[in-house]
Amino acid sequence: MSSPMVSVIVPMFQVEDYIGQTIQSLRSQTLSDLEFILVDDGSADGTVARATEVIGDDQRFRLQKRTNHGPSASRNFGLNLTKGRYVCFLDSDDLLPADGLELMVEAAETQQAELVTGTTLRFDGTKQWPVPLYTNYGVTRPGVKTLTTHPELMLALGPAAKLCSRDLLRGITFPEHIRLGEDQPFVLQALVRARKIVTIDGVVYHYRVRESQGESLTQKAISDPLPALADLYEMVEIARGILTDPTLFRYYLSRVVAFDIWPRVRAGIKSGDGEVQSRAMESLSIWLNQFDAQDFARDFDPGLRVWLGVTRHRAQILPGAQEEARRLKSVAKALATPAGYLHFLGSGLRHLNRRGSRG
Repeated sequence: MSSPMVSVIVPMFQVEDYIGQTIQSLRSQTLSDLEFILVDDGSADGTVARATEVIGDDQRFRLQKRTNHGPSASRNFGLNLTKGRYVCFLDSDDLLPADGLELMVEAAETQQAELVTGTTLRFDGTKQWPVPLYTNYGVTRPGVKTLTTHPELMLALGPAAKLCSRDLLRGITFPEHIRLGEDQPFVLQALVRARKIVTIDGVVYHYRVRESQGESLTQKAISDPLPALADLYEMVEIARGILTDPTLFRYYLSRVVAFDIWPRVRAGIKSGDGEVQSRAMESLSIWLNQFDAQDFARDFDPGLRVWLGVTRHRAQILPGAQEEARRLKSVAKALATPAGYLHFLGSGLRHLNRRGSRG
């Protein structure tokens, strides 16, 4: 039997309500030369039973059951089983459009691309819409790219909505010791390695915005920010070893602070718990001290540039921060306390708060 064209890896955990639709989207693919590797990560609900029911006698599916080790372990396990020329990841509550895989394979074959991506649409029970962040920054603009020429690719660091050649992914694994941001080092390595990336003019992925009360990993990271921050700091440390180009790392760092780390710090501030507030802000200050603020702060919003400067007593060196820093100079002495942080953040970071709430 010849190897399939594409191997699709689907890690599953507690998705009884969604997995049926996800599997149906795979069965409806217009490309037929496929294998589907479903890895259940110790679900305690009816996920496996529902998946088995919908799969039926479709021989393209392989369902693997494991004890709970997290999505990284499930994806790594699936990668070891792949036989396809290309690999695609699908989250177990999301959907692939019927022609999604065919469109990406066609681009990969005709243009000899190692990584192909396209447009992601979010959807809920009533509507669908593009991802604002991707639209605003041209992430999904069609064309031939590399990471060096199009660093905005780092704004979309999830493993889904991408078709990668299996050769590109050889030797790359998801770090299993962190639970949040574990996908970013994996995707960064693929982007750095890829000599030719193609973004096609077509929808290749449907991302579900859950309406149920169940808490996803991302939602939990907001409600419990301190462990999430520890994971994110470790994620950046791994990325530092991958992005050896200082310009690319600076771009990545500004992206991570604005869209990953700052929302968790803000959640800690809004928690109302003095210890959580203090530990969140202290952890951010300690973490940022390892970087040269002047080297990357110009990429940040004005509010964060001011915060960086005042907390480190050198706002005068940060572009655009001088006037605002002078106005808030008296706040600097109070920054060692949660109350001081809250006062400063309320007056100095409104712009960043607005940006962080988008997407």
